[in-house]
Amino acid sequence: MPIRARHRVLGTLSLGRQTEDRFSNEEVALLESTADQIGLALDNARLYSETRVQLEDLRRSHTDVVRAERLAAVGELAGGVAHEINNPLMIILGQVHLLLQSQDHEAVLNGLKTIDGATKRAANIVRELVLFAERSPLRRARCKVSDQIYKVLSLHQSRLEGSRITVQTDFGEVPEIWADSNQLQEALFHLVQNAEQAMSASRGSGTLSIRVRPATDGVRIEVADDGPGVPEDDLARVFNPFFTTKGPGEGRGLGLSVAHSVVAEHEGRLWAENRPGGGAMFVMELPVGTPAPDSALAPSV
Repeated sequence: MPIRARHRVLGTLSLGRQTEDRFSNEEVALLESTADQIGLALDNARLYSETRVQLEDLRRSHTDVVRAERLAAVGELAGGVAHEINNPLMIILGQVHLLLQSQDHEAVLNGLKTIDGATKRAANIVRELVLFAERSPLRRARCKVSDQIYKVLSLHQSRLEGSRITVQTDFGEVPEIWADSNQLQEALFHLVQNAEQAMSASRGSGTLSIRVRPATDGVRIEVADDGPGVPEDDLARVFNPFFTTKGPGEGRGLGLSVAHSVVAEHEGRLWAENRPGGGAMFVMELPVGTPAPDSALAPSV
């Protein structure tokens, strides 16, 4: 009996017995049905194998795209970070010149303290940029959401100032969560960047509001702007990869998708809505989470 699948013969099924009795019609029908089921199973196995290969290729492609998005974001930050580093370096150079001319021990001590603070400031800026650029598996530790927001705003400070955007923060008493601080910063960065771009394109200025409140078994973060908002038809699509409402060359449509992936990996929720008074608001809800067995004593970062 031929074994078929999609009009192709995959093989044959043979049945014999050591008697002279002929097979009945019911037995032949059973054999035909068995051959059909075997053909269907073989074809399903082939389709499953091909689908797994395609999914793995898609996963690798998505990883490459996310890496490219991260590098693009780092490139955009580079100019602002260079400006931020230049400020403490100028302070250091100025203090060194003063120290070389000073004979006052107290003045020398104060100058050294100023140099120490400026040097740490420059080192922290570089460290935060390097951490942002790294991509590693999810590593949960005790994490203060407000600290991560401050770090993102610090990296984005020069761009926000250049776009004449005022930042307002309102942080309530919320619990620490178990999260990957680097990836959480990445998600917050894309939300802040999206708001900055929306306000810059429409008004050339604006107000960015970030509010943190307790949520059911977790934390709620609201990132709001007073830009043009999101068309109602696009609210459900803003997190789709490569979807963007910006003009050609103004966006790749990946930032919000990356943020959504990070939040989903933390078993949280991220959605967009329009504000009654104008502008858009992106709401992120993250659970407190549970630590991995080997990170139960991990410190806050």
